Amino acid sequence: MNLYDEVIIEIKKENIIKELYRFQGANSFEYFNIKTSKFIDTAKDNYIYISNSLDHHKYFAIKRIRELLNKVILQEKGLQISCKDLRDNNNYSTIKKLIFNSDKLQNMYSIRLICDNNIIKLMKENSFSQNKKNIEKTIERVDRRVYGGGFGVADEWKKLIMCLTYFNGYQRIDRNSIISLISNMRKTGKVNSKENIEFILNSNDYYSFELSPKLESNFTKYEIINSIEQILKNGTYSPESELANNPTKTIKKVVEDYERGKEKILTLLDKYYTSKTN
Repeated sequence: MNLYDEVIIEIKKENIIKELYRFQGANSFEYFNIKTSKFIDTAKDNYIYISNSLDHHKYFAIKRIRELLNKVILQEKGLQISCKDLRDNNNYSTIKKLIFNSDKLQNMYSIRLICDNNIIKLMKENSFSQNKKNIEKTIERVDRRVYGGGFGVADEWKKLIMCLTYFNGYQRIDRNSIISLISNMRKTGKVNSKENIEFILNSNDYYSFELSPKLESNFTKYEIINSIEQILKNGTYSPESELANNPTKTIKKVVEDYERGKEKILTLLDKYYTSKTN
């Protein structure tokens, strides 16, 4: 187990973090840059969608992978990722061969953001369902009835998520992963079951984690303040939220909690680093 994995396991016990998830690739645009660990600046005005739970992340990943396979890989052969075609031995064999030989199954990732707890509370309190959202750049609440759903975020809310993220992790989804997925679909006879996507697990072993660049900066607390103030200025919040009714108190709590979490993480990094080098 590496240094970052040990620290993440430890801070989970402190109950100061929450994990957000993003599936990227296929029909989901690459708005999160794996190399720089941040949302792409040119995507400022675009909404990006993030899962609020691991189960929703699995559900969404299966949905996107099926869409890619059906529309891009299998359509010309008249096949589908369906119980009928997966049960048929000849069709199943053809599907596997098409997947193994395709050059279109690249750059797909499961992304995990280890965030301060406050970002979840802020997003939940200030989000709107898609049919009720009447102000641009407010947070969209999507799939609310499906495993806790997810959020669509834009503009300053994306910046705030990045500021309140301690670690970024990603796992590449390759051909072997997809073959494993359809094999499980064939066995269970349930193509949409989240249990089929066993390679996305709540385990650090499958992810490569990096420190968020914001964690290493002494100016992040000021960026947090600026982002929240911009959200207030732009009106991209709910008038019924704690942020709307007690903005100064809310900003103070978010900054102080983030700084405590940051200090805890840096202390643990020093502790585990010292234990490994002695």
